[in-house]
Amino acid sequence: MSMNNSSTGLTLNIPISIYGSLALINGNISTTSTNLLTIENGVSSISSVSDNSFVNGPMRKIGNQAFTFPVGKNDRYRPIAITSPGSNTDQYTAEYFYADPDLLHSVSNMDVSLNNINRCEYWTLSKVGGASNPFVALSWNTNSCGVSTVSDLRVVRWNALANKWSDMGNGSATGSATAGTVLASSNSSIFNVYTLGSIGSSNVLPIELSSFNAKYENNIVHVWWETMSEINNDYFTIERSTDGFSFEKVGIVQGAGNSTIQNDYTFDDVNPYSGVSFYRLIQTDYNGKFEVFDPVSVKSKGAIVDFEVLSVAPNPFSDQLKVQYSIQEEANLVFELYSLSGNLIVHKDVRASRGSATFEFDQITDIPSGVYIIKILSEGAVLYSNKVIKN
Repeated sequence: MSMNNSSTGLTLNIPISIYGSLALINGNISTTSTNLLTIENGVSSISSVSDNSFVNGPMRKIGNQAFTFPVGKNDRYRPIAITSPGSNTDQYTAEYFYADPDLLHSVSNMDVSLNNINRCEYWTLSKVGGASNPFVALSWNTNSCGVSTVSDLRVVRWNALANKWSDMGNGSATGSATAGTVLASSNSSIFNVYTLGSIGSSNVLPIELSSFNAKYENNIVHVWWETMSEINNDYFTIERSTDGFSFEKVGIVQGAGNSTIQNDYTFDDVNPYSGVSFYRLIQTDYNGKFEVFDPVSVKSKGAIVDFEVLSVAPNPFSDQLKVQYSIQEEANLVFELYSLSGNLIVHKDVRASRGSATFEFDQITDIPSGVYIIKILSEGAVLYSNKVIKN
């Protein structure tokens, strides 16, 4: 198979498997957890991969070959690799995300050997079948967050049992501060979320956003946020949405450039949406690199129903996921679960009575590991939208 169409790429509407060769020349192959691209046993490499052509979404590798997953997002080819599994029936699924892993798991929780965690990107890697535990290798380039000392880099994995990022070591590293790969020196029987870490402070890796909030008051939505450190921070973009998916720009606030002290920022939306809306922050560096932070919800006086989510647990989840909520009047609610690519996984209609209650998602035991989005709606309006992760 050869992918060579830079104008539109290819979006899979069915799952496909590659038994021979795959050349990614121009244009991306966009996949979902349902419409998956699978590389079968015997295929050990993909040719011609670059920022111009990669797999945008999850993909699977079956077999006992060492393999580099040609994944990426946002015009960024960012591979993740595994060493040779032990069986030709072993299966692994990987996906890349150009987003802050702190939105899923706090980067403040990490092994004592680590100094900091990458705040620009992360990968998900899940073992779908088999018993072997290969070593994982991650990549970086100029789109990554400030690599300067390659020897200090570490592969890190989120350890859900210990509730922290685990240091998987640096068994070997190739390349320079501009681009390269690092192979973990230890492996694990559990595969989850991976990113780069550093044992020293020279690899700066983030802008550290300590808080982001929005509040409706006197027909104005007040947005405020706080950073604890900034590196090459040009400006922030404030965006808003009615559904938590499609956003529009409403303002820009200049950043502090380089800073190691706390900085406080504010922005007022004087013409906000009525009802429930969502606000998010995008931080852009001087070189054009940007980071998108998760949205927060705001409820105006015109909101269709007085509704509040009390908890979403467990997160990460495996075979059960419960939402505790409070509502001040009877209403028809819709609970939905989406993949990050927008594929609807679960849809449930609920007639909610006044007071507190719990909704439990079903049909989730067999869905693939990865990041998902919960949406709660009433009369077509989105009341809540947020991310969860499946182990």
